[in-house]
Amino acid sequence: MNSRVSLLRIMKEKQEQIVMRISFWSGVAFALAELIMAIYSKSQSVLADTVYDSTELVVIGLTIYIIPLFYKPVTEKHPFGYAQLESIVILLKGFMFIAVMMVLIMNNIQIMLNGGNEIDHMQVSMFETILTCFSALILFILMQINKKVTSPTVDVEIYGWKIDVFSSVGVSLAFFLSSFLTHTPLAFISPYFDQIVAIVLALGMMKEPIQMIGDSFRSLMLLSPDEEEVTKIKHISSSILNNYPYDPVFYDITTTGRKMWISIYFTTRVDTMSFTELEVANRELKIALQKEYEDCFVELVPNVLANK
Repeated sequence: MNSRVSLLRIMKEKQEQIVMRISFWSGVAFALAELIMAIYSKSQSVLADTVYDSTELVVIGLTIYIIPLFYKPVTEKHPFGYAQLESIVILLKGFMFIAVMMVLIMNNIQIMLNGGNEIDHMQVSMFETILTCFSALILFILMQINKKVTSPTVDVEIYGWKIDVFSSVGVSLAFFLSSFLTHTPLAFISPYFDQIVAIVLALGMMKEPIQMIGDSFRSLMLLSPDEEEVTKIKHISSSILNNYPYDPVFYDITTTGRKMWISIYFTTRVDTMSFTELEVANRELKIALQKEYEDCFVELVPNVLANK
């Protein structure tokens, strides 16, 4: 049984490494293409994409290096393993994104105050359309691999590619429509359109890092998951424990990184308790909960004082 679990852990680690490496090298190619286009077209919107992707590459590179630590077993010295390290990396990623986006916003406001910047809108639209196609291809590949492996790091990475696809579609469409502004009463917007799109893009990108920071803080503080998840765990546990003479009185649920610890304190309806029955109940409960939460540890704890 232990050898099978170890084999599954090794396979999962390798698949996660594959996801991150595909994302990293794809990101390198995209960042180089965007940098060349940003220099050639002088587009602040393309530059915003370049800086965003380059910042992400730093974090992805660090994550690839430390992924093996996430799969190290729990020890007395590290009772939570290295799960919190993942939360720290995601927290760092969130703060880096916000800092970079704030600098880009301030830079674009400065350009607007100096009279804006005229660019070839149709050229940028075509470039973003090409990026959309390639981003969608990478996203599809990662989602196919993600069917076999799930983790907070991979989920965040796939979410990032989804943002890339939708933002590229939005920017491409915006610049395509703006190319027709020249001979309209709205022609005065043209010099500022690139900066406006860049600012909107930066503000839209901030939602993800803010959410990442909130989730990471909860994880580092060893807080329980949100109320919806707690209710779900209680429902699954109750459906199993109803078949045994155990009444749950307290749920101690801790989440850190990709791991979850669930301790269920219970009272008994009888004076004596079978340890064999307790072991069977614990195993059945663990199987049921791991269908929803793959990296979770489950234990049933008799609440002796509550029985008195």
